[in-house]
Amino acid sequence: MLIYKRGVTGLRVREVAKKARVNLGMFHYHFKSKTAFARRLLNEIYEEFFQRFSLEIGTEGDVQDRLRRALKLLGKFVRDNREIILALSKDILDGENEAAQILDKTFFRHAMLIFKLIKEGQFSGIFRKIPMPLAISFLASSVAGPSLALTIIEKSGAKRPVGIPLRFIVQNVISDKAIEERVDMAINGLSTRQP
Repeated sequence: MLIYKRGVTGLRVREVAKKARVNLGMFHYHFKSKTAFARRLLNEIYEEFFQRFSLEIGTEGDVQDRLRRALKLLGKFVRDNREIILALSKDILDGENEAAQILDKTFFRHAMLIFKLIKEGQFSGIFRKIPMPLAISFLASSVAGPSLALTIIEKSGAKRPVGIPLRFIVQNVISDKAIEERVDMAINGLSTRQP
């Protein structure tokens, strides 16, 4: 997918139309602009995730179990979409307003649900009462950070970063098992009851 490689700003409408085998006029008729196209595409990717994410949080289980399920799903979503997340992040760091607007309107709804779960856990005494920005950044760096860091390493072309074969790092950083292990460690880090 072109947006995965180039982000929003790197998309070229002509190239998208050519790849889709439609004429340029049809693209403009249906989407009006590159930003509208990107917004719709990213919305579709995110909405599927957000529906599953909302169901995982649900009301069954204690707050730790609900947060654990939500973070595992989030970790897998970031892993599976790490290239596009990295491309959008680059767009934002480059000062591209289009990418920031798209992310602001879609990609941060799940953060509010995580915020509420952490607050619920803090209120009930299950999670440590630490400032919310610290809790959120701790969870984000634990759950999503390794997938994004690995993508940077992959894009650099390194075959044996720090002397370890890249495929071994991939297996031990972004596999389902690795994500689940990081989530468990992150939950334990927030917990007032240490295992």
